[in-house]
Amino acid sequence: MPAPVRSESSRRKIKLLGIYVHLPFCPYICPYCDFAKWPYKRSLAGRYLEALHCEIENEPAVGASSIFFGGGTPNTYEAGELRDLIERLTRRFPNPSGHEVTIEMNPDLASRADLTTYREAGVTRLSIGVQSFDEREIRTLGRRHTQADVERVVTGAREAGIPSLSLDLIFAVPGQTPQSWRDTLRTAIALEVDHISTYGLTVEEGTPYAVWRERE
Repeated sequence: MPAPVRSESSRRKIKLLGIYVHLPFCPYICPYCDFAKWPYKRSLAGRYLEALHCEIENEPAVGASSIFFGGGTPNTYEAGELRDLIERLTRRFPNPSGHEVTIEMNPDLASRADLTTYREAGVTRLSIGVQSFDEREIRTLGRRHTQADVERVVTGAREAGIPSLSLDLIFAVPGQTPQSWRDTLRTAIALEVDHISTYGLTVEEGTPYAVWRERE
């Protein structure tokens, strides 16, 4: 039998890429984190961004369906810097149907103005690093946000017109109880976001958590 003939539109769909951009700088380092990351320094973060711009320009201009900014803490960078980066990426890797653009973010760093800038730049999804709604667990994880910060970001993102919101949560936090985990889940569900991801805490070699466990 002859091979099936694909339409031109289907061939274009097959060629579309999913692009992941790693922004490895954080305003503070969480003690459980084993990702590639460094404390934010303006000079170093600026050099990294310049190198990233050069890499984008030197890549072949092919289509992309999605762009995902992970880290690190991507919104450590100023909103205008992320907007410029999105513009460079969408020019270099076009999609006539529009890109899905996701930014991972810490809720304590985002302002209403930032959220508006993200939406104007084409961001379609926020992945918000909540981890817990229990104040003690938040501090145990080395995070600095509050429940009010999360609620403010969710409300602000909706007002800015960002169409999709996701919350990241962590279970098996030291000292966590079944009740505190249920309370965190109920609080997350009550925000009526589009997606909730849950992750079991793992203690990775070389992290402060691993050092603390060895001392027990």
